[in-house]
Amino acid sequence: MHTTSGHTFSILLFASLSMGCATRYLPPPRQPARVAPRVENEPVALREGEGRVTLDTPDGPASAELITQRTQIAGAQGGTYVGHHGHAAFVPSTQYTLRPLCQTPCAVNLPVGAHQILFTSVDPSSGRSSAAYVNVGATPSIARHAMGRQSTSVGALVGGILMAGLGAALSLVGGVVLALPDSASPRTAGSDIAGWTTLGIGLGLGVGGIVLGLAGRPTDQPGSTTQWVPSP
Repeated sequence: MHTTSGHTFSILLFASLSMGCATRYLPPPRQPARVAPRVENEPVALREGEGRVTLDTPDGPASAELITQRTQIAGAQGGTYVGHHGHAAFVPSTQYTLRPLCQTPCAVNLPVGAHQILFTSVDPSSGRSSAAYVNVGATPSIARHAMGRQSTSVGALVGGILMAGLGAALSLVGGVVLALPDSASPRTAGSDIAGWTTLGIGLGLGVGGIVLGLAGRPTDQPGSTTQWVPSP
C-alpha cells in the first residue's frame, strides 16, 4: 500500500508541476472575406517612402498598434503587452513595445515594407487580441484581420497547483499511515480508517486541483489575415 501511495504522490506532483507549462493551442479563425470596409478617417498626404493600408477587423472595432519591438522571454511562463494598454493583455513568453495607430476600420500611412500590427478588441470582455504581418506597398491595399485570443486564469492555475500539491502530500501521508506495522495494537487502532480517509481526501484534492489547473492554463490562438490590392 505504501508503494501505491508513493506512485499516487508522484503522479499528482508531476501533474501539478506540468499544468503551468501546458499551453493550449487553438487553430486560427477562418480567414476574413475580401470585403472592403467603409472608412471615415482620411489619412494625411503620403510622404516619400510611405504607402497606405486600410485596416479592418470583422470581429468588431479594435485598436491597431504598430509593434516597434518584440522581445522573447527565455524560460518565462508569461509576458505582457507593453504599450498604452499597460498590463491588460497577456501573451505567453513575449513582450511587445507598441505605437498606437488607429481604431478599425481605418486607413493609415506607413513606411513601405513589412510591419507587424497588434489588433486588440475594444471590448475587454471578448479577450480577443492578436498580431498580424501587413505588407505596405506603393499601391494602397486592404488588410482584414480576424483576431485570435491569448488568455490565462492565474487564480485557477495557482489554485489548481496548490490543490494538487496538497492532495499529493495527503495521499503520501495516508499511505504511510496504512503501512504502519501492527495495526491491531491499541496504540495504532483506527489507523486504517485514518489512513484511508486521508488517502481519499488527498486523491479528491489532487484530482480537483488537476481539473482546476487545466481549466486555467494559458490559451493561445493566432489570428488570420487577408490582404489584397483592390481593383481600380
